[in-house]
Amino acid sequence: MKEGEKELSEAENLPENDDKRERKIADAEGKKHKAKLLIDLEQATKRQQAAEEKAKSLKDEKDIKENDEEMKAAMKAVMEATTAFNRDEEARKREEANRPENMDDFTLKQREVNNMLTDAKDTFKQIEALKGSRSVEDVEASVAAKKQFSRIMRNATKGHDEMIAIWKKDNKQETALMKSNQSRFGDNATAKEELQTRSALAEAFKGQIEELRTIMMKGTKKRERPKASDKKPRTSAGVPQSEPPPEAPGVDSSALDALPDLDPSSWEDYQKFVKGDEEVDAMLEQMLNATKANYDKAAEAQEEGKKQDVLSQKLHDSVGEALDASHQANEMADDVLEKLDETPWCKIGCYAANVAVIGGCGYFIYSMKFS
Repeated sequence: MKEGEKELSEAENLPENDDKRERKIADAEGKKHKAKLLIDLEQATKRQQAAEEKAKSLKDEKDIKENDEEMKAAMKAVMEATTAFNRDEEARKREEANRPENMDDFTLKQREVNNMLTDAKDTFKQIEALKGSRSVEDVEASVAAKKQFSRIMRNATKGHDEMIAIWKKDNKQETALMKSNQSRFGDNATAKEELQTRSALAEAFKGQIEELRTIMMKGTKKRERPKASDKKPRTSAGVPQSEPPPEAPGVDSSALDALPDLDPSSWEDYQKFVKGDEEVDAMLEQMLNATKANYDKAAEAQEEGKKQDVLSQKLHDSVGEALDASHQANEMADDVLEKLDETPWCKIGCYAANVAVIGGCGYFIYSMKFS
């Protein structure tokens, strides 16, 4: 903290016409801010350690509960301080990487071409603002702006071609260096990803150049004109006037605003935004697949339920038939019993027949056993 304050004081005392004054002030403020974040992180860590140490000697339930709350607050403070420090460190590294003196040829060309496209967008807006004006000054300014737009686009196309040439050269060199794990981008996976990112960036510039040319040729869409009446206007002599030629279709005015900034300082954020969209799409696709799977299972269950309904109906019919048969058997048995009661000699005859059958079976078993 003190070192940062000392450097800041020294930088502020430099002459205002010193080219390095603003940079040194910014660096000193960055060091001061980083030191503050480190102090916050250190204090939060000590707070957490103190709560953890205190927990070892606590026995009272109330004290334990209060210390748990303190530990949770300390852990939250550590997490917030760590996040703040990491974000600041990432921003600092990005800021340093985006300084012209730290950029490689590809990144310098990236910023150069992006500045050209930014100028082309501003020039197009100027052309649109002057459209329709009949004053001599505005007409001359519009003509000059159109010439400037054409010149900027020629230079942007040339710069894009140079960017492609640089990428091809870097790709060849880095591919050779990756064989011995000596790529300047880091390990082979990081180097491969960086080369792919730069290839995608070159394609993004190509698409944006083509889009700007399309927008310039077609112009932006104006508000829709009211539909003309079916009746053709007539002159005082009654002769129908010719209708004006239809306007050429333009492009949506939001198309210009939709073109992303491709400067090195914002390209990484744009890539994260695109990646976030891709992750959301992937998550939605997973949800859709899961929903479809559940629907298929429900359909299968419904189909199986229909089959079970048919089987249940068949079983119900079979049970009904069995019950009907049992009822008929009971009725027949009741009839037999009633007839036996009405004729006692039939009952005695049945008993005698049963005794004879039982006796015959017993004799047969006895004879088989001792034979």
